[in-house]
Amino acid sequence: MPVVDVETEMSEYRTDLANGRYWWRTSYRLENGEWSSWSEANSFELQEGWQELPDIPVAVNAGGALCFNRFNNPAHPAHNSESLYAFVGGGSYYFYYYAPGRRVWNLVDPTVYQIDGSSISAGNGRVLLAIFGISTHDWLYFPELPWNNRWYQGYELPERLGSGASITCEPVYVDAYLVVGGGNDGFYFNGYPDFEEEIGGSQLQKVIPVEQKAMISYHHNWIAVRYSIDKSSDVRIQIYDLLGKRMKTLLSANVEKGEHQILWNMTDNSNRKVASGIYIITVDKENKTERLKAIIK
Repeated sequence: MPVVDVETEMSEYRTDLANGRYWWRTSYRLENGEWSSWSEANSFELQEGWQELPDIPVAVNAGGALCFNRFNNPAHPAHNSESLYAFVGGGSYYFYYYAPGRRVWNLVDPTVYQIDGSSISAGNGRVLLAIFGISTHDWLYFPELPWNNRWYQGYELPERLGSGASITCEPVYVDAYLVVGGGNDGFYFNGYPDFEEEIGGSQLQKVIPVEQKAMISYHHNWIAVRYSIDKSSDVRIQIYDLLGKRMKTLLSANVEKGEHQILWNMTDNSNRKVASGIYIITVDKENKTERLKAIIK
């Protein structure tokens, strides 16, 4: 029995349908008044409103939070992915990952205590930013790093968090916005991370990430930065911390074309060992800036 069986002279026809899969075909009236043959049947699936999905494995309590993350890989579109990440709250450490395509929840890296005032937000696909009601700092999560090794402490928070605290991110440079909750009206912004360098004294220029061709490799007491250039040109390689402070200039010179490697012994410009944490290595070459992330423990 057809759900819709109408004759119309309108180029667009609208009707209300319940959720489900439908097949449709069309016919039109010929000049002689007869009807044409039916077109090939096509189908579509309608899903509107709230749909029930697989339950999260642990009941969610105060401090629970959920965010959606889309990772786009321009160089390898087949590696693009969509996922959800969830806190379950209630003072637990449980942190779950959900793949919509597979409709399965997976327990991933444990977190700080998730109490009331916890929140999580996706940044640029490669990093998530979170707060926990009990913590004094925000936290970064890098999905691409090895399992059980992806949470890193970030900035100290401007106020103590309370019930209703929430954080959200702008999706390109991870600029963050924070409300602290707990009956307070505190509202804050953090350009996190906003890596800048001095150009001619007080002038500032943002380091814009481009397609990454340079790479790093880890060794016992140093990090190797490998890069290549198509022709002889000026190359500058610098190290920044997450506050945007330039820690060291590894190279600033004219380099011959080809593949090259330079070593960083994990010291600053004063040859002092840098603290554990996340550092950004910028490689300026051939009018482009490439940005690499290095993690020191």
